[in-house]
Amino acid sequence: MKLLKEWWRARVADPTEANLERRVAGLLVVNVVLGMVFVWLNLMVQDLGYRTENTGKLIEKLDLEHAEMRADITRRTTPEALRRQARTELGLGIPAAGQVVTIDAQP
Repeated sequence: MKLLKEWWRARVADPTEANLERRVAGLLVVNVVLGMVFVWLNLMVQDLGYRTENTGKLIEKLDLEHAEMRADITRRTTPEALRRQARTELGLGIPAAGQVVTIDAQP
């Protein structure tokens, strides 16, 4: 390390030239860091694009599934389907005379 420092100091005799070389080296370091940040940001933008696309596909899939479920609920709750289910699963039929009691809801 000491040898490198001596070589560096021996190369540059003029202090203004040394300042210039330090500035150039600093600018190179800054450029490399900015380049790495730029690449990292591009990768993050690309990743976000993939995630957005996948989320959009998931939303479409869930919307389709929701529509299918709503249609199934509508099909199962039609009056005819409810009558058929009441007859087959619960053994209910059309009420006979006297089985229906009307309740007056007025206080």
